[in-house]
Amino acid sequence: MSRIPILVRLVALKNIHPILTHTVNGLTPTSLSFLIISKLYSIKCLEMSSFYLILAVTTATPLTMVSGLIDWKYKYGMRKFPLMKRKITTSIVGYIFVIAYVVFKELNHSIVLLILAVILFGITGELGGRLVHGVANRELLKKYLKD
Repeated sequence: MSRIPILVRLVALKNIHPILTHTVNGLTPTSLSFLIISKLYSIKCLEMSSFYLILAVTTATPLTMVSGLIDWKYKYGMRKFPLMKRKITTSIVGYIFVIAYVVFKELNHSIVLLILAVILFGITGELGGRLVHGVANRELLKKYLKD
């Protein structure tokens, strides 16, 4: 039997982190869009939907971070390099803005917190794309240079 715990194998081999990441990075701007539309046209149900989406993001983000740490450990050996540090920082700060939005939702300018979360999660996703596709492109290039 493998010495790698089953949870780690599921996360690392079944691409749980990218799935969770795309969920969070899809729901956060959707929530912001619903909120903006609800404010512009006074549609209460969209405002409520926006809040429920953010609650889902609030739940999914810690799982995304844990799965990312597992991927980082088993795929990258937890090597600390600048891109990874920026990715971790932007995800944590983005999550703080999501939590702050949930807590201060009733304040007039709380939408700014959600806008900042969308920006930071977007940056985090872009950094992750650079990390994954940069490595993949280098490996592909090495393969073709060998042939």
